[in-house]
Formats: sequence, C-alpha cells, structure tokens
Amino acid sequence: MYWPALRRPRWLRGAVGVFVVATFAMIAFNATKLGTPGWLVTALSVAGSCAMLSLALRLTRSMCVVAEPVGYTLGDMSAYLSAYLPTPAGPTWTREEIRPQVRAIVSREFGVTHFTDDSDFIHDLNLE
Repeated sequence: MYWPALRRPRWLRGAVGVFVVATFAMIAFNATKLGTPGWLVTALSVAGSCAMLSLALRLTRSMCVVAEPVGYTLGDMSAYLSAYLPTPAGPTWTREEIRPQVRAIVSREFGVTHFTDDSDFIHDLNLE
C-alpha cells in the first residue's frame, strides 16, 4: 500500500534554497573581508550554510503538505479507504463495501458516470 509523501510547497523549497545560498555568500564575504585564509572561508561558509539549512528545514517541517501522486485509480482509493480509515465499533469495511460508496461520491462530486475501478483520476477522468 502506498502512503502519501509529505513535501514542502515549491515556493517554500525555493525560499529555503535562496536563504541557504545567501547565508553562504554572506559568510564568505565577511570572512574574506576580515582577511581569513581561503580554506577557512570555504569551511566556515559550508558549515554555516549547513547549519542554516538544518534550522530552516526544522522550522518549516509543519508546513509540509501531502504530495498527491499522479495516477491514482478508483480501485486504489477503495483499497486505501478500507485499509486506513478509522472504523466505528463493529466490523471493518471491505473493499467491496467501499467500492459503491466511492463510485457514488465520484459521480456526485465530479459528474462522471462512466468509469471502472481501474480508471485513472488524472488521465482517464481528467480530474486534476
């Protein structure tokens, strides 16, 4: 079973990258200005950039969102729901019991009436 991955939004990844590059440049510029040897400038810049990257990743961890995979099918959704949804007290739902519910939701919400369990949301049903 596939579990969706968490990723930072593209704008946030770009901002963290710019932040790390700016940190590297700032440390290198200031260390060079003070007359620090070249090897030490490089070492300080790399160490400072790694520290800032670590800090930025920790501070933005709560901003991660689910990265939706391309190519989910209706059958995949039924299997996912039957495996991971919390169940009320009583017997668990089977894939066969969930299938009509998923089909009804997709038909009602998206207006799609002709599809199979192997229909791909993106490619077959054009639901982006």
